[in-house]
Amino acid sequence: MVALGSGFVSNAIDLLRSAERHEARHLVLASLARWREKLRTSPPGHFRRAIHLIHRGSPVPRSVRDLSLAVGVSERQLQRIFRDRTGVTPKVYLRFFRFERAFLFMQGNFWASLATTAFLHDYTDAAHLIREFHAFARSTPQGLLRGVGN
Repeated sequence: MVALGSGFVSNAIDLLRSAERHEARHLVLASLARWREKLRTSPPGHFRRAIHLIHRGSPVPRSVRDLSLAVGVSERQLQRIFRDRTGVTPKVYLRFFRFERAFLFMQGNFWASLATTAFLHDYTDAAHLIREFHAFARSTPQGLLRGVGN
């Protein structure tokens, strides 16, 4: 597996895209939870504040601009900080976090339609949700959910 280092999110996205089996994708997503636990002990600063704002729940900052204003740094500085710590830009991180939240919601709520999931996670519509699943996991939501609980 990938080390829990600075480019972990970037590596996780690459592994999700290249995984041939859904079980491998589930392992990658599960490993992100361990990585996030390490974030709680990261040194105080702009990155830790940004991560706290993203992960605290609702409302999640919807744009890099909103996040940079809340943290108190320029958008460009926030991009540098995120690239150094995660391997991706804050925009990609926000998109990926939303994708993860939608996936975890769908795991626990098989009753929910794609339209409901899309609405609850701020996607424009179900097609937008499906495009994000394809972008990050090269799979449909239903395809990625196959094997959950098996």
